[in-house]
Amino acid sequence: APGKLARALLGEIGWINTGFIHKRLSDTEDTLEHIDLKTQIVSDTVYISDSAGVTFYFGDKGVRDTIYLSMTGEEDTFVANIPVTEYNTSFSYAFFVKDCFGRIFRLPSATDSASYRIFIGNDTVKPVIKHSPPDMVFSISPSIIFTANADDNIGIDTVYLEYEITDGISASAGMQRQTENDFKAGINLTSLGLREGDTIKYRITAIDKSRGRNIKTVPENGFYKIPVEQVLTPSASYITDFSDANGIFINRGFEITTPPGFAGPALHTLHPYESPEKDNETIEYISILKVPVLVNGPGIAFRYNEIVLVEPGEEGAVFGSEDFYDYVITEGSTDLGQSWFPLIDGYDSRISSTFLNAYNSSISGINSTYEGRQSMFRGKIFTAGISEKLSVGDTLMIRFRLFSDPYARGWGWAIDNLEIKSLTTDVTPVRVNSMKLYPNPGNGMVYLAPAGNQPGSTVECVVRSISGNEIKSCIFDSSNGFLLDITDQPAGVYIINIRDGKNISAIKYVKVN
Repeated sequence: APGKLARALLGEIGWINTGFIHKRLSDTEDTLEHIDLKTQIVSDTVYISDSAGVTFYFGDKGVRDTIYLSMTGEEDTFVANIPVTEYNTSFSYAFFVKDCFGRIFRLPSATDSASYRIFIGNDTVKPVIKHSPPDMVFSISPSIIFTANADDNIGIDTVYLEYEITDGISASAGMQRQTENDFKAGINLTSLGLREGDTIKYRITAIDKSRGRNIKTVPENGFYKIPVEQVLTPSASYITDFSDANGIFINRGFEITTPPGFAGPALHTLHPYESPEKDNETIEYISILKVPVLVNGPGIAFRYNEIVLVEPGEEGAVFGSEDFYDYVITEGSTDLGQSWFPLIDGYDSRISSTFLNAYNSSISGINSTYEGRQSMFRGKIFTAGISEKLSVGDTLMIRFRLFSDPYARGWGWAIDNLEIKSLTTDVTPVRVNSMKLYPNPGNGMVYLAPAGNQPGSTVECVVRSISGNEIKSCIFDSSNGFLLDITDQPAGVYIINIRDGKNISAIKYVKVN
């Protein structure tokens, strides 16, 4: 074991430390006669228990007082009892203790001026709500999920959602607590008959636990508005030079345009793209292809020409790390945009020496002012293979996204001559044990046909909504096949459960109008 001199040296360089484990007090409306403080002291060395104390004061400019802590029956645990002489006042406190080297340790800070602060009295502080509105919802989406973080000095009692559709249908829904301050609500959209051009308007309200029930609503005036967008007929491929692609992409920060010096239209971000001017803020541009792609084989092949003039990360930085800054990425969704996953890792100007050299050749302040030009287009080819996120039979929605972190920025991203193809372009039925199911996606007429010359057996089929509600069921002989009709159901995603003897399968089916 190190001797006293060695331990003192370790202490001086910070390798020996003493600290507090304390659950800080919260504001209260209770009429208190005294405040009970409790803390545990932990140390790598010996601390002087008789030196453990707390400094405190009431009000904004109260007289600072000090009392020493008393030990309890619990190991290294100390308490103090402080009388409260008035209501509607603040109480500030801080712990301190000395170790065997004479060093003083404090909580909440190393300085003697810092302290925790609570308010004892009538609460008039409104809750704080953090919420990011969805960019859009698709007309065939079965549901939409809303999330919010609601915090309050006294605590949150209730959070609820009020929403209204374009034609005037209005309703409310309680948001369920997920963690102490995180809340979620899901709205079933299947019966609302959403169409392209509709708008879902909504606002979120939080009520705290105070006696006065302080209320906060976001937005403070009016409603958030979510546009309803259309999904076009799925296809095994999509090819465009963007000369006739207006209305085929949903753009936020992108546009199909022909900037000066370019030969024809292409998909462009804003030039230059924006960057936040505050730490920890981000900006994203997205462009969603409204034509879903059918996954009929081992993957989806992408080919396009691009110009990438976005802030490069540090040399050798890996996508997703702190040193990887702005980036562009292609992403997919198999649940109508409720969640997205990468089809390729994000990348920046380092993807090509042409792009990197151009970006760095014209810097003003911290930004690149180099402008893209037609001759800079470079080909991009990649394949998104089958994975835990992507399966044969899926209907894949595709989006392009630019991510911008604070401060530095460049010209942006341009995409032209886009080709997306399923690696197997023939639309073949999905094999389900002794049956074949097709077409998927479809209009609601689902064919269950025998798969080969197999003995007939009894097949049970149940159709459920994406939320698990049973829509229709049937029993038939596999040797004869069956025509399953759910054309009376709204467009969206359904689960078809098939039991063939001991074999049970679940197929995701997409109904389109």
